[in-house]
Amino acid sequence: MTEIDVVEDRSAAIVFRIHQALFLVLTSCIVLTSCNLRDTPVFRSLAEASDKERTQQTEEAIRNDPELQKLNEICESIPRPRDSSLVGKSRGESNGKALWLYFQTEVSFEDLEKVWSSYFSENGWQVADREYAIVGRTLTVQKEGYSIDVQYGGLGSGANLAYTCKQS
Repeated sequence: MTEIDVVEDRSAAIVFRIHQALFLVLTSCIVLTSCNLRDTPVFRSLAEASDKERTQQTEEAIRNDPELQKLNEICESIPRPRDSSLVGKSRGESNGKALWLYFQTEVSFEDLEKVWSSYFSENGWQVADREYAIVGRTLTVQKEGYSIDVQYGGLGSGANLAYTCKQS
């Protein structure tokens, strides 16, 4: 083995160790700390631009569709945390039309659930389901052919609260 071969082997070993270290750091970030790539500067601006465009398209669709106008009215009437900021709106159709409003808030689910329970009860909404998972919680209510899912946590996309209003 020549001196050049030894140097090349050492260089290859160093590069391999650097790749291992980077892989370990990235894996640890994602798995252990729930690293959200959206929070990195490169992806944040792309995600915010996408959210803004999707929200504008949704607002335009709401202006032109009476069914989406009704869903928007329902979603907008649900009490929001005072500190909340709207991250975006989107729409879709699977089993009827649906509208999603996404928010960011620092208020706890427990505090919000008290407000929602009172609001839904006073306005004739019936609780259909409560799901408390490790990564998020969902409260589902129904009334007169409509349903609302209030989701807290586990959403990604810069939001931790979502209102889904849909035809049922």
